[in-house]
Amino acid sequence: PCTHLNLMSVYVSLPNLGILSVWQIPEITAKEGTNVIITCHIKADSHVGRIMVKWCQDNQTVPNSTTSYQRSPVNGSVRINATLHLLSVHLNHSGIYYCTAQVDLPTLGPVEFGNGTHVYVGELYFLLALFSFHFFLRTVNALYTFLVLKMSNEQSKMMNIYTSLSKQL
Repeated sequence: PCTHLNLMSVYVSLPNLGILSVWQIPEITAKEGTNVIITCHIKADSHVGRIMVKWCQDNQTVPNSTTSYQRSPVNGSVRINATLHLLSVHLNHSGIYYCTAQVDLPTLGPVEFGNGTHVYVGELYFLLALFSFHFFLRTVNALYTFLVLKMSNEQSKMMNIYTSLSKQL
């Protein structure tokens, strides 16, 4: 993923060379015409000077992308949430979006890849996501009902055994 060197780049200045870890949410489902925000979570050693973040979709540069950052220091490291904003998405926005992060100050470090976020755009995808969620809720409800009934049956059996034993004593 992201084999091209001419990807859109954005720089983030941070408080000397350290280790990066990068991850993304696996998938997002959206209706056409809505806005989508893809987040790249980056954890860096606090000695990192600056990080370059790049975005691509299916190994192609993401044109006209807007990226914003939220930084917060945590226990000797720095966490960054770099977001890619896709406005008024259409079917052609569907695909896998990758972010990469690379320390470039004080010295150039290796490129770390996010795991990619698969964006599904369209009514069908959106309806399938809603159906899947509804099916999940129904399954959880059915499982809960089954367990409650099973426990109730077990309690009835235990009560019958207790009653039988009491009569025998």
